[in-house]
Amino acid sequence: MTYELVVLTQREPDALDLVDAMVSADGTLWVGDTGDSTLVQLCDEWGRVLVSLGTVQRVEVEGEVERLLGDAVTAGLTVPYWQVEARVPDDAPEGPAVAHRFAAALTSRLGGAVWPPSPPEPRGAGANAPPAVDLIREKSVVIMQEQEVVPMSSWIIDMMARCADEDLPLAVLTPPGSRITLPLRLALRGTQTRWVVQDADDGYYDGLSGLPLDWNGNGFVLAERARTGGPSLAFLHGLEDADLGHHVVVDLRVVHDATDELVLGSAIEELALALAGAAPAGWGAAEPAVARWDRAALTALCRHRAPRPTWLVFTGGHGEPGPLFGGAVRVSRVDTGVKEEITLVVSLPEDAWSPDALDALESLADHHAGTVELSTLTAHWTPGRRDLTYPAHLLGFPRPLALALGPVGVAEAGRERVLSAPAKGRLIGDPTEPGAWYTFDDDTSDAPWRGLSDLMRHLT
Repeated sequence: MTYELVVLTQREPDALDLVDAMVSADGTLWVGDTGDSTLVQLCDEWGRVLVSLGTVQRVEVEGEVERLLGDAVTAGLTVPYWQVEARVPDDAPEGPAVAHRFAAALTSRLGGAVWPPSPPEPRGAGANAPPAVDLIREKSVVIMQEQEVVPMSSWIIDMMARCADEDLPLAVLTPPGSRITLPLRLALRGTQTRWVVQDADDGYYDGLSGLPLDWNGNGFVLAERARTGGPSLAFLHGLEDADLGHHVVVDLRVVHDATDELVLGSAIEELALALAGAAPAGWGAAEPAVARWDRAALTALCRHRAPRPTWLVFTGGHGEPGPLFGGAVRVSRVDTGVKEEITLVVSLPEDAWSPDALDALESLADHHAGTVELSTLTAHWTPGRRDLTYPAHLLGFPRPLALALGPVGVAEAGRERVLSAPAKGRLIGDPTEPGAWYTFDDDTSDAPWRGLSDLMRHLT
């Protein structure tokens, strides 16, 4: 299993600081060729990678690093400070010691802290692999993670991109005690990605669905027992979670006209203000989201990457009176303009949901329908941890709250059909080109998704 280390410095490292720290770690090392990657690889005289270093990041968001690593690691540091991530491949047993010597030299020079504070016990060698990968087969890639909280790190994003380019399935493998963050959970919902949990008694299972899995030598596949026995017992009967509240999950799709004046992020900001009472605090291409929320900078990055799509994370509520929230957005060019696919999740205590929040969502949908930007909006409630991390066991079942269709969807379905739907609904936006709004919050039946299913069948 690979080893990860995070270096936090109070002052910004320059090139000389980094070189001096590398020399202090081991004067015989040289910098390897990483191709088009943003990594710096420290190699021994035979070209074997001992440590891979990520880019230096400026941390501007109070509480974001602590969300992933704990409060103690940043004691004595004040925003802004800087972060460097290091990763040691499994075939380099001396790598953790080298990484820690590098970290000690850098923090001695610039002030700061290291997580974890000391290297692990020496480990045996494993198979040679790229920096973020523990197992590569001809038909799949497995990334092994053992920390308590597993984020959507730059290492994982880098490997997801490579696997997408080569059409390879990717699995993130963790022990049953690990939790994953919201952005990583969202990324692992794809058809080519999977969260795999290895339980000592129950074998492998899918961390999202709980269905048992088998390793067939090339990848993880659905086990035959899943077809008859259902989810793993470890998933169904995990430890009771004392930090349980509930999550309000909103998926919003909007399409903007592609103009030079377009500034992205307003839909995210309005959604966060409506449900959490605050705009996002931070954003970035990976976790931790250490850049201060800046719509102009977000737009500039998306323009730079166009016509390729851009996937970004955002977060908020650290140490503020309002609730913790976060999410992800995918920005892409489409025939009709620029599309933002937003998922925002707000963490609330069990008794904190108010009908006013649903009214705020309806007002937001009405606004976007009126500008003909709204494509769809869905909202549901689900039990979840207050820290917006997800354990590898069942926490409960979701309930739908609302669905909105934009003007295009209403035009395609037909206004008469939209108004005769089995769910409670009304027209929103511009009366000449309306959208539609449906609610399910008063559905107290034993099958809360039945109303939504009936509505979708009616509209299609």
